[in-house]
Amino acid sequence: MMTSEQATHWHLALPSMTEIPILPIVVNHVTFGIPLNQVQYVDHASALTPLPLALSPIEGVMQFNNLPLVQLNVAHALGFESQSEGKIVIVCLPQGYLALRVDEVLGFIHAGESENNTDSDQIPLLKLNEIFPWIRNNSASLLELTLPVNKTTH
Repeated sequence: MMTSEQATHWHLALPSMTEIPILPIVVNHVTFGIPLNQVQYVDHASALTPLPLALSPIEGVMQFNNLPLVQLNVAHALGFESQSEGKIVIVCLPQGYLALRVDEVLGFIHAGESENNTDSDQIPLLKLNEIFPWIRNNSASLLELTLPVNKTTH
């Protein structure tokens, strides 16, 4: 079981006792949760376009619904080693869409329900704005951050 101190160290927030549905994900054999209302799509990892000079946890740019999305490796962001394969979880934040690479995605559950003897009240929720601080400090959308600036001269 994860303690509040460990969750704080990993920049996580333990879920409240509200009945919010979560998507449990696995990163380096540790289960975390993402609020289901933020999840847009889950798929296998696909080809990426590398970003020159991008530092970890940024892995590159992927395409989703004909839009470029920045793909981030959650394991690297938490200080873990990552697997070469994995799943992609696309989340919608106020700033725009973001692709997260995780090791595994488990079934959808509601807080308070248990699945396979796992008490979902003990699954810590990822606080994406704490793990990736540039999300909360940037008023520009994530899409604007990935698209080249088009300057026209008159």
